[in-house]
Amino acid sequence: MTKFQDSLKNKMHQYVKLVYHVTKKFPRDELYGVTSQLRRSEIELFQKQVLRRCRVDVLQC
Repeated sequence: MTKFQDSLKNKMHQYVKLVYHVTKKFPRDELYGVTSQLRRSEIELFQKQVLRRCRVDVLQC
C-alpha cells in the first residue's frame, strides 16, 4: 500500500469508529431508523472512496 492508501484507510477507520460511537448514544427506538441509516451511509462513503482511488490507480498505469 502507498502512503496515501494507508492514510485514507486510517482516516476512514477513525470516521467509522466515530459514527458508531455517536450512534451508540441514540435512543433504542431509533436502532432500526436513523442509527442504521447513518451506519450504512458511512460504510458506503468508505467503499466509494476506495473504489474511486482504485479507478485512479488503474487509469495511471
